[in-house]
Amino acid sequence: LRGGADAADIARRVITYLVHRLRGLAGAMYATGDDGVLRLRSHEGLAPQSVTQVVEGFRVGEGLVGRAAQTNEILVVDDPPEGYLRIRSALGESPPRAIVLVPLARLGKLAGVFEIALFERCSETSLELLSSVREVVASTLLAAQSRAALEELLEETRQQAERLVAQEEELRLSNQTLQSQQESLRSANEQLGSRQRALAEKNTELEDARERIQEKADELA
Repeated sequence: LRGGADAADIARRVITYLVHRLRGLAGAMYATGDDGVLRLRSHEGLAPQSVTQVVEGFRVGEGLVGRAAQTNEILVVDDPPEGYLRIRSALGESPPRAIVLVPLARLGKLAGVFEIALFERCSETSLELLSSVREVVASTLLAAQSRAALEELLEETRQQAERLVAQEEELRLSNQTLQSQQESLRSANEQLGSRQRALAEKNTELEDARERIQEKADELA
């Protein structure tokens, strides 16, 4: 298992390897989501009609998958009922002789459950193999889930940073516009002041002229 693989890739690789290693021809891997629901991540060797019947998710304690997750113990079901599952092979289809459900947990944290259908009863050797790999698979799945959560957090942080930069740019442009408007207003006020001073000077000149005319008129009277 590669350290950088995602949960879906790990699920596919694990279930494919174990189904072939145990000489079973069908299996499914469920991984724990953020909401605690065990959701189907990958399957191997199912007949077409069985694929459509596969339950996409289980809560802990629900169904055989949920029961295995709840007890954190390998669950073996011999001679499952007719119609429970049909396995596809090159020679046709047949029901399994045994179903093995293996919970994947480490340090009390549930990573998922994988289910394997066998054409023969599950041997002690097979159980030993499943017991030996479950913790490794659990650790790898949990690491992948943590890595995915971290990448999602980093992506959210990146998007927040981009939004912050965009907001800062908008604020900078708004400040530039405000400064331009303030400069235009200052210039307009200066022009208005100049016109008011010029008008006052004209008024003073007119008043002086009126007084001189009045003085001339008084002299001629």
